[in-house]
Amino acid sequence: MTHIEKLGFFREIIVYCFMTFGGVLIGFLLIFGTVKKWEIIVDPPEDLWLFYSNSALKKFCGKEVLPPFNYFFGAMALFFGIFGLYNIFNIIFGF
Repeated sequence: MTHIEKLGFFREIIVYCFMTFGGVLIGFLLIFGTVKKWEIIVDPPEDLWLFYSNSALKKFCGKEVLPPFNYFFGAMALFFGIFGLYNIFNIIFGF
């Protein structure tokens, strides 16, 4: 493997790390924010419905749909983020 190929592989791993850590962070914030009843997560302003998915969901489905939505998508983001981290460690360390 040449130096350029190693550098490309390193860049791919760095991008993959940012994506998986981002997924873990978003999942954690969705679940934690729902448990703590952060207003922007469980009762967002309906004026932002064009730009923020939780506001659109609240506008079209009602406020009671948001907590299960947040728990489900937070759990999915955590699951795929942790799965991605496992894959990174598997690629780097070979276990």
